[in-house]
Amino acid sequence: MALTLRPDESQSKDLDTLKSLLNEKSASGALFKAAKEYPKLHSEHQALLEEKRTLQRQVMQLKRGILDYERAKSDLLALAE
Repeated sequence: MALTLRPDESQSKDLDTLKSLLNEKSASGALFKAAKEYPKLHSEHQALLEEKRTLQRQVMQLKRGILDYERAKSDLLALAE
């Protein structure tokens, strides 16, 4: 299958960046390599996003715990006075 692309200037710059990132000499090589690697990278990205959300929830729970502790400590100190 033959594939012909006619990128504009901006797309040519994007292809050059892609070639550099993927260590490919040709635009077609870079495109094929990107197409091959994208599904795996996308899955990894989604997993990392979910892990980030989980960690953010844990941080919020810890912050709430700290606030609850500080509030309870303040209430106890007020009762002790």
